Amino acid sequence: MALLQLENIGKIYASEGAIAVGIRGVNLSFDKGEFVCITGKSGSGKSTLLNVISGMDSYEEGELYIEGETTSHYLEAEREEYRQKYISFIFQDYNIIESFTVLENVELALMHIDDKSERRKAALELIERVGLTSHIKHRGSKLSGGQKQRTVIARALAKDSPIILADEPTGNLDSETSKEIIKLLGEVAEDKLLIVVTHNYDDFEDYATRHVRIFDGTVEADEITAKKAELTSETDEEKDGYQDACDSFANGNINEENADFRDTDRGISTKNTKKKLFCSADIKKGAELGAVIFKAKPKLSAFLAVLLIIGTLTLFLLTSLCSGATDLFTDKNMFSHIDGRVVITKRTGEVITDSELEALKNAGITE
Repeated sequence: MALLQLENIGKIYASEGAIAVGIRGVNLSFDKGEFVCITGKSGSGKSTLLNVISGMDSYEEGELYIEGETTSHYLEAEREEYRQKYISFIFQDYNIIESFTVLENVELALMHIDDKSERRKAALELIERVGLTSHIKHRGSKLSGGQKQRTVIARALAKDSPIILADEPTGNLDSETSKEIIKLLGEVAEDKLLIVVTHNYDDFEDYATRHVRIFDGTVEADEITAKKAELTSETDEEKDGYQDACDSFANGNINEENADFRDTDRGISTKNTKKKLFCSADIKKGAELGAVIFKAKPKLSAFLAVLLIIGTLTLFLLTSLCSGATDLFTDKNMFSHIDGRVVITKRTGEVITDSELEALKNAGITE
């Protein structure tokens, strides 16, 4: 069973009565360990295909299978869960937080690890893997393009998703840095499915295991390289073991920690994520993230905090003054300010009768 399979996938855009075909009739199947390069002219549908695979875009035709499960019925919330579980991104423009250090950027992708020391240990290992140990405390704004891209790769690995998608990952880099990043991506693809969209296949040729060419929204060619043939020369025993593992996953025979429950009404498998709202772990993570943000920009954070305090106190003062002012207009309020006069009212607001007033006089309450 393939990790990812596209069957007659079509994406159609409609705008102001005009219809444009992004991709149509795409049939592809991918597995872990593949380094796939997708090439084609501008406007051929490369990015559209990547967006459909990533779950960023829906599709109107065909079916996309992830580990044998259909996805055509997915709503936005389910596509978001799909992206969270299966997809990591490497962008051309990096998309790192410039005010955070390399370590903080990578740790941000590891917030699912509750233990802070374990999270730090995992982040340091990933940073060492991408060769940025010497820049661990450098902020994103002080990094070169290649260093930023390495940080992005470490962050993608931190998410530990089975699929990594890269959109022109070397587009903003010089030739020497590009070679370093491509080599690093080749190492990453050993245990992941790596799909790269690029205009320059020649740069990736030594590492790619597969070359898919897109033309006018369709697959023009799908070539498996010699390297792929070497990688796939596994024994029958290894294949059987892999197939047994896939079948076990499909049948729900997996460990309790990652247990899924099957929605028989919809025919899909959904991860059991029973969580309590505002649980202590979430509050703790939020506090840790707030501390990192404050540390990244202390002056701005302090200024915003003071501004928030002043605004809150001002709002409280204005509310108090306005509340006191409205008391002047309540019923019979004027009599409460006249010395020597007592105002008697019922809690219900009813009029006091003469007999009730006489009884009060006899009791000595009024004169």
